[in-house]
Amino acid sequence: MSLSALYIGRAEETFLQPLRDQLEPLSFQLNHAADMEQALRLADQHEPSLIIVDVSLPTLNGLWCCGQMRARFPSAYLVALCQGEPYLYHAATMLGVDLVLSVPADWPLLGAWVGPRVHRPRLPQMTEFLLGSTTDDVVGTVAILSHDLKSPISIIISTLEVLISIYEADPGMASSLRLVRGALSAAYRQMNLVSDFLDLIRLEMNIYDLDCHPADLAALVRDALQAEASVLSSKKLRVEVELPTETPLVASVDQGLFSRMCSALLDNVIKFTVHNDLLRVTGRREGANILITFADTGRPIYPGYERQILERAPHWQSRQAGTRTSVAMGLPFVYRAAKAQDGDLQVNSDPVTGLTTFTLILPALDPPTKRGENEHG
Repeated sequence: MSLSALYIGRAEETFLQPLRDQLEPLSFQLNHAADMEQALRLADQHEPSLIIVDVSLPTLNGLWCCGQMRARFPSAYLVALCQGEPYLYHAATMLGVDLVLSVPADWPLLGAWVGPRVHRPRLPQMTEFLLGSTTDDVVGTVAILSHDLKSPISIIISTLEVLISIYEADPGMASSLRLVRGALSAAYRQMNLVSDFLDLIRLEMNIYDLDCHPADLAALVRDALQAEASVLSSKKLRVEVELPTETPLVASVDQGLFSRMCSALLDNVIKFTVHNDLLRVTGRREGANILITFADTGRPIYPGYERQILERAPHWQSRQAGTRTSVAMGLPFVYRAAKAQDGDLQVNSDPVTGLTTFTLILPALDPPTKRGENEHG
């Protein structure tokens, strides 16, 4: 049986022929592409079982190629070539590359590695079998993971809360108190990250059990800002809040979920800002929707990545460009949670104002009227 291999990189025959010589005894037909456009065309045509990408070439965004190929052909074996750069090695492995070789490549090593694997069936959806093969399996596994992952964090949180209660009574412990409060904030954020990751699975599968009730979003945002107050203060951000106090911004939301959405958006702000950057939080009703915005003067978003940043996928190209990416599952989680509540999350970076703005959009409800209003007689 003939197999297809695809090499993306340099075109020199002195480089390609030794690779062909190594792969042909393993029943591979080698195809070569110099760029990503050609690679995708050949890959769609031949459906490669083995893909080799030279991530060391300055003329080729090799890491981006690896990410695209892994997403497009999850069952193929993916090999990256580099020149010993540690950051490229780490980045490639984070993208799901199966093997990293240094240039000049040891083709016999590649053959010895590929040989035993090519006729062994590869399971492309490994997470399905990790979490279970049915929806009920996934629900049960996620519940178990949630309990097990949160248990040690709960012990850390309770210990830090005890220390805070002791330190608050001793003025001489003020500096230590700040450190412990910062650690407590980080522990709560870690707890939220566990929930965000597992709930993203539920949200993507449409099995998250929403508990929606009318709530004042402005009040929930203020609570989220208060919970992050110590972190925002230590970051030395200039915080401006423009939320209405007279007229509530009422929407039907899962309040616990919405609070974690705000926490994740603030975490993204904190990650990509520096001292003296601006954070502006606003809320208003616009037609049938409520708009909550988190805007900051931190790193911008790579042009054209305004939607990709909300997806659960690698963002190595924008990281290389020194621009903003997602934090863990934070932004994909917020996006999916907004969609589940009939809303949306939009984002853009304005090169004129320097503001990167995340806009959370949710359907508005009319605030309850006071007793006696609109009554006659």
